[in-house]
This record gives sequence, C-alpha cells and structure tokens, in this order.
Amino acid sequence: MRPNGPPGPADAGLMEYTGGASGSVFSDVAAFREGLAEVLPPLREAVGSRDWERARGFAHRLEGSAGLVGEGWVRRAAAGVQRER
Repeated sequence: MRPNGPPGPADAGLMEYTGGASGSVFSDVAAFREGLAEVLPPLREAVGSRDWERARGFAHRLEGSAGLVGEGWVRRAAAGVQRER
C-alpha cells in the first residue's frame, strides 16, 4: 500500500502478508533505511581495517533490523561478518 494513497495492484502481496496492516511495514522499512546510514559507514570502516570485534557489533545491529523488514540477503551477509575472525 502506498503511504499516502489507495492500494495498487503491486500492493496485494503486502496486504495479504500483513493482513491489511501495511502502514507499520512502511514505518519499519523507513526506519531500516535510515538506520543503514548510521551502520554501513562504520561497518565498512571496521571491515576494511579488519577490526572484527567492532565489525561484529555493527553487523549484529544490521542483521537484527534486516530480519525485521524481511531483507534476507542483508541478514545473511551480516551474519557472515559476525562469523569472521
């Protein structure tokens, strides 16, 4: 469902998945996108400098928030960083 309009044809799956409560999904996705700006730069820096302890902390944050919005590939990538030594 579009945040400020009626549902369109592409919204049918989202409506079915959420039972019609897709407004909260849009809020979750918006929060996830905003959080990326806070997490990705320091995560890249930590991985680049091979600071795995710091990288694991940022990856853990990213994995959790990605799971909430159904970003499976992001979640799996973050889990991989957490396993790095």
